Amino acid sequence: MAFSLTELSFVRYDSGPQSHGDAVRATLAMSAGLTALGLAFSHQGPSLGVMAVVTGIGLSWLAARFASRTVALAIAVLSLGFYLQLANSHH
Repeated sequence: MAFSLTELSFVRYDSGPQSHGDAVRATLAMSAGLTALGLAFSHQGPSLGVMAVVTGIGLSWLAARFASRTVALAIAVLSLGFYLQLANSHH
């Protein structure tokens, strides 16, 4: 969730012209972020879900400082994929 928020915050605060690549990146980031948000609440309940979201927001600020947008988005998508694979193997 944190790494997808990094991309979304860039799109929101960038006032320059948006390219087709930026739109694709924002779509991927939104998909990964919303899926992670839903999973945080569905698997852990409201209180732990809120803690996961707050932690994700804090981590997104760190990710924005230390990782490029491309790396952050790749980590977001790969992390979500690994999580879904692990969750699926436990059922």
